[in-house]
Amino acid sequence: MEVRFLSGLLLFYLHLPMVFPYTHIDDLLCDFMTKEEDEHMQRIMLMVAANLSAQQHLTLETLIEIGYWKSPRLVPQIKKNEAATVQKLTRLSYHEGDLVRKTEYLLQLQGITLPMASAILMFYNPYQYGIMDTKVWQVLYQLGMVDGKASGKSLKTNEFELYTLLMQNSAKSHQTTLREVEQGLLKAHAYYFE
Repeated sequence: MEVRFLSGLLLFYLHLPMVFPYTHIDDLLCDFMTKEEDEHMQRIMLMVAANLSAQQHLTLETLIEIGYWKSPRLVPQIKKNEAATVQKLTRLSYHEGDLVRKTEYLLQLQGITLPMASAILMFYNPYQYGIMDTKVWQVLYQLGMVDGKASGKSLKTNEFELYTLLMQNSAKSHQTTLREVEQGLLKAHAYYFE
């Protein structure tokens, strides 16, 4: 019985979550930020750049490719969009200056959620936009940079606007892309919370 109690006590202590030691995002990013992307993402970046430089909109094919990269379960819905509708709404979004309106154009497309819309914007310009990620939001919450929904789930466009502003400030201070900042925050989340 004593052995079982001690092994249970040991397991209890081994499964305690690590203490999150950071109070400032800059310290966290110094420890976790790296510059690495997957090949699929790099290929989509080239596709989006070609679409935007030539036509200033995305094609349905490129939107589907972004869907496979971000959230494959949404692709059947994305495929239901008409090519002309995709072109029109992505052109309007691309030329819109206001982030909330830019996002709302994309949300009119079938299968496009806020996280998916944020991925599209990131492909437009990874220095200006980031991908809305609940895990990144949770780290920002732990740092005291956001309040409200600690889980980061079911966020609204105004929260995405705040998220983007915070990520832009961090990317600027580290002279990098928002995507690289997010990757650092995701690594911190994996290390401390998973």
